[in-house]
Amino acid sequence: MKTRFALFVVCLLSLTSCKKDESPTQSNNSNNTNCNFTTNVVVVGGVSSNVVHTNNNGLGSGYIVEFLTDTSAAPTGVALVFGGGTSPAAGDYTVQADVSQLTTGQVYVEYYDPATAWHGTTGTVKVTASGSQRVATFCNMELTATPTNKKTVSIRGTFN
Repeated sequence: MKTRFALFVVCLLSLTSCKKDESPTQSNNSNNTNCNFTTNVVVVGGVSSNVVHTNNNGLGSGYIVEFLTDTSAAPTGVALVFGGGTSPAAGDYTVQADVSQLTTGQVYVEYYDPATAWHGTTGTVKVTASGSQRVATFCNMELTATPTNKKTVSIRGTFN
């Protein structure tokens, strides 16, 4: 699993020549108050799935957190890559559409299933402290695979 995750990250970081999509056509309200989740969940298009496993580690200049809702050979989940290389401090992180351009204070957001990956182009991910752990949240963020293939995703995920 760790090897496949590392391969995913290497592939993700190598996507520097992809053309960015134009700005989304609908509002991207990523901190809406109607997402008061009390458990770790990923909500895609209104369908909620529990987070069953979390991976997190530093890799080069990024810190990767992966929230899996399925741990099969072809998992489904949300990956957050924070700029800076260390576990993010509490605060708001601006979504960066290009993972190769991440800097401190920014985050790359991706939801993936076995067939496709959707990424964020705008919005904010909020990280709060909960004892020695962190909690990442965003609400109703529009993620894009192609201009016509979009998903609305919300998350609450606890990590180290």
